[in-house]
Formats: sequence, C-alpha cells, structure tokens
Amino acid sequence: MTSTHDGSIPFNPNTQTEALAETIRRPPADVVLIATPIDLRRLVDFDQPAPRVRQALQVIGTPTLAEVLPHVADAKSVKPAL
Repeated sequence: MTSTHDGSIPFNPNTQTEALAETIRRPPADVVLIATPIDLRRLVDFDQPAPRVRQALQVIGTPTLAEVLPHVADAKSVKPAL
C-alpha cells in the first residue's frame, strides 16, 4: 500500500469497507446490531441476522448530559499514577 506525501494511507472506500466487514465478522456472534448513522447492511453482507436499532436520549432529570460531560472530559485527561 502506498502512502501520500504526508505519510497517511490514501482513502479507499472499498478497502475500508472490506476491513470494516472483516472486523465485524471476526468475533463469533449470533446477532450483529447495526446502530450506526448509516445502514451498514447496504455495504456489508452479514452471515448473522443484523437488525438495525436506533437510540435516543431523553433527559428526565438531573444531572443533565451538559452537566456531566465536562466532568467526564476532565477525568479522561488525568493520567493514572503508576
């Protein structure tokens, strides 16, 4: 595989789709849940049933997502002590 002038690997939709398909097929599974913004069933043939699922966030109280996310980001930026 060749690289571009900046050292990155050039985008190839066919190669990336096949790599994604191989990654999904590799682990043994009875079902593959499709929860991506696009319907992967249009790009990949699955050996198992692959229903598409949707998700939604419903704020029902406190803390809200806006209140929690800054703390999560702060916690991830802290490096654990060895």
